[in-house]
Amino acid sequence: MGTLHQGIVLGDIIDDKRLHILERAGDRAAATFNNPEGIQIFRSLSVEPEIAQIMKRVRDGDYSSLGLFGKFAWWDYRMWSNQDTFNKWALLLLLRLDEKQSISALPREDLEICATHLANYSSRRASFHLISAERLSMALEWGMGLSIPLAMLARWSGRRALYLPMNGWQRLLLGAWMYVELPAGFREFGYLRRIREKDVAARLMIDVFGDFDEEFKEMGIEYESSPPDPV
Repeated sequence: MGTLHQGIVLGDIIDDKRLHILERAGDRAAATFNNPEGIQIFRSLSVEPEIAQIMKRVRDGDYSSLGLFGKFAWWDYRMWSNQDTFNKWALLLLLRLDEKQSISALPREDLEICATHLANYSSRRASFHLISAERLSMALEWGMGLSIPLAMLARWSGRRALYLPMNGWQRLLLGAWMYVELPAGFREFGYLRRIREKDVAARLMIDVFGDFDEEFKEMGIEYESSPPDPV
């Protein structure tokens, strides 16, 4: 059911060129960290303390008023990148938006989703983010691999006090791996669909990362129209 739901959400993303641009922009952001030079340039970007405080409020939103489930959902989307990475992407987006039209053209909630999306994807390639999804996934895979011989020894011992806890530990590792690895795309796609000013957001990504039409053609996808230019 989860895979079907994820496929439906992905279909919605691909059907809407604006959302597809936003989704592919994450990979362009990640490409920033394909080489040491890109990482160094990004690290050298500085955000003034006053601006950083504003960005923190943008990212936090109404977190303090959320219930337990709401707080979990907030962390579920945002724990894959840190505040500093978010600040830098948000500032870059705002600067480019201000050049083209007005920072008020993109609602705060839309800016937060866009900047978090870029921060999450770029953090997968960044060695300075300690809890990237790729690192967690690799650690869990190693944990599952190492648990197999231990589980076999526990089973051969015939002692329930050994093999039952090990069996539970393996299931916990598998569940954690599935949480980290499988819903990652669904998590991103679901938030991108919440963006209200999709034309503005998609045009902004084109201004930052360049045109996406050739990339879509290579994927065998053609769209009839593009996001309108700002007036």
